[in-house]
Amino acid sequence: MIIMMVEQVLFLMDPMGKELIYQSKLHKNWSLFLWMTSRKDKGVQWKTTILKHSNQQDCSSCGVLILMFAKEFLKTRQISTVQTSAEAAMEAQLHIARTLLVYKGAA
Repeated sequence: MIIMMVEQVLFLMDPMGKELIYQSKLHKNWSLFLWMTSRKDKGVQWKTTILKHSNQQDCSSCGVLILMFAKEFLKTRQISTVQTSAEAAMEAQLHIARTLLVYKGAA
């Protein structure tokens, strides 16, 4: 889920494509969280949007796909062009691993 505070929008994405199963519950829980933590947001009506994307092709690449979706969303505000094939997920995993190795001592 990506939360856009200024626009008051919840963007939902699930690599397996099951967003409809929990869309209502997420929206309700977000509204309850705002009600409990901030009085000024009590009357605000948030919008929930499901981002269109290709579905995950295996049982193990959900984490890397979420990172790919987030990166693309930050660049373009959509994720429909993200490749979700096993090959694309493996390439992204290798890129992440190389990046971590490059910056392993920089923290």
